[in-house]
Amino acid sequence: MSPFQKRLRRVMRDGDLTISDLRNWFERPYHTVRSWIAYGRTPHGPSGRQALHDLQNLEELINRRVLQSKLEMLLSPTLSWSDRKKAIGSLKRGEGNAGHARLPTPHPSK
Repeated sequence: MSPFQKRLRRVMRDGDLTISDLRNWFERPYHTVRSWIAYGRTPHGPSGRQALHDLQNLEELINRRVLQSKLEMLLSPTLSWSDRKKAIGSLKRGEGNAGHARLPTPHPSK
């Protein structure tokens, strides 16, 4: 199991997230994120660096428990998949109730 795959599985467990949630967090195709989790593929290049940065941000949010409390509020089990997608996007961008949870995002080529 790759270190990237282990980290993804940990955030899924600790943040109670699905592959679709991670797909929305990383803003990558579902099958790409699934290949990271199921097959241990590690992204590389500029988009890979961005994925690693996004994963680090997600880990920090979960570790600070900011994400956990926001997810409980934003991601009710009764939400439709489209509302859940919007909630994850809002959390990542720091909009609405998740405003203080946002972390800075560098340009992927740096």
